[in-house]
Amino acid sequence: SPRSLNPAVPKDLETLTLKCLEKVPARRFASVADLQAELLRFLSGRPLKSRPVSRIEHLRRWCRRNPVLAALTLAFVVSLVGGLAGSLTLGVKASYAAARAEEEAERVQQLLTKSNFQLAQLASQRGKWQLALRNLDLALAGQHPDPVAVRLARVEAFNAVSDVQSAAKEIDSLAAREDLGTHAGEVLLWQGDLASMRGDPQ
Repeated sequence: SPRSLNPAVPKDLETLTLKCLEKVPARRFASVADLQAELLRFLSGRPLKSRPVSRIEHLRRWCRRNPVLAALTLAFVVSLVGGLAGSLTLGVKASYAAARAEEEAERVQQLLTKSNFQLAQLASQRGKWQLALRNLDLALAGQHPDPVAVRLARVEAFNAVSDVQSAAKEIDSLAAREDLGTHAGEVLLWQGDLASMRGDPQ
């Protein structure tokens, strides 16, 4: 092997030399033209047909033969990857910001809903029942965490303005629910009181 005598000999040149020295004629170059073609490939840095190379080696040789084009291609790929990475980063940040904004909006809505219920309770204490009803409607529309308490407050407000029919309708609707919890006794009391006001038979 020429490289065992001189490691500086290129591997492709060693391949051509050994192919010329093959003992079996069928393994040698079929003609001088074939050898010439392989030598031209070697001199131009292209892969030899006598020694197939990997795709990475193909790419390395192509880069060596076309340094300017290789540099431009590399710059393009780097900028493309950088752009994609930047876009992905911005996309993730935008999604995170949107999620945070949505959470914040929901938190503000919950605070507003609770505030509406508290305002309704204050209005009730001062005898301003119409204002109380408006705030109770807003608390219900905002999905107050304790809708039964809000609706019981509506019953009280309807009763205070002598709208017994609306109060009875509200309490009948509440009585049909199965999630009254600690409000069940209050619902029963209101049912009895409103039945008496309407003159329902006992």
